[in-house]
Amino acid sequence: MNTMDCVKVRDSILNTLSLDFKKLNFVPTLAVVVVGDDNAGKVYLNSIKKTAKKLGVDVITYIYPVNILEEDLIKNIQILNNDNNITSILIEMPLPNHINYSNISLAIAKEKDVDCIHPENIGLLLMNENKFTPCTPKSILSILDHYEIPLDGKHCVLIGRSNIIGKPLTSMLLERNATITICHSKTIDIGNTTNKGDILISAVGIPNFVTKDMVKDDAIVIDVGINRDKFNKVCGDVDFINVKDKCSHITSVPKGVGCITVTMLMKNVLTSCVIKGETNE
Repeated sequence: MNTMDCVKVRDSILNTLSLDFKKLNFVPTLAVVVVGDDNAGKVYLNSIKKTAKKLGVDVITYIYPVNILEEDLIKNIQILNNDNNITSILIEMPLPNHINYSNISLAIAKEKDVDCIHPENIGLLLMNENKFTPCTPKSILSILDHYEIPLDGKHCVLIGRSNIIGKPLTSMLLERNATITICHSKTIDIGNTTNKGDILISAVGIPNFVTKDMVKDDAIVIDVGINRDKFNKVCGDVDFINVKDKCSHITSVPKGVGCITVTMLMKNVLTSCVIKGETNE
């Protein structure tokens, strides 16, 4: 078993990013839109601010009450779209139930959409002509690339079908010639499917959901989940202690996929800066 060092992967990418940001002739500004008071969102925001500071990126946070009207939220997003000083916009997820995700994804300017949620950016991703790449899927591929794990012809099993991880990751893996199976809450006898995967990726958001019997011998296991167990300890979707000796490679939680996600967000911030520079030429 080889626990993949995601911190090392992150630092390697950050070193390159730092040099690229220094080449800019202006200070990038990322607007983070937060609705409500979610503890997990606070952790993510703090991580964004910490990484942004290292790279010389300004972060402005816009916090709105959980009961904000959808039309008011859209108006505020449009103000950010039209602000030339704002180079990038991130909408923290999840949004309250009364706010339609599709309407919000349409509201954000596609050239500032660093989480790649605008339908046009998703369409470009499916056509492999995208400028922005969803942050967590890109993090997963970066880990596999760092460890020189080939995807060509491999059977990848994904647990989770969300708009921000499962669905875009499927397209990205297909571009690498992997064979994909997607599992979700309605999958019957899920373990009988997951234990056939050469690469198993879990983004289900349930503590220790993936057990030893669900994993193929010598599989590569990527744990995207960040949860709290019954002792309030941070854990992933995978029962790490019992699974680790069955697989060839595995990511840990914490210090796993999540620590790279913010770095990939900053990579998209850099892309939005390049777009801004091209627009102003």
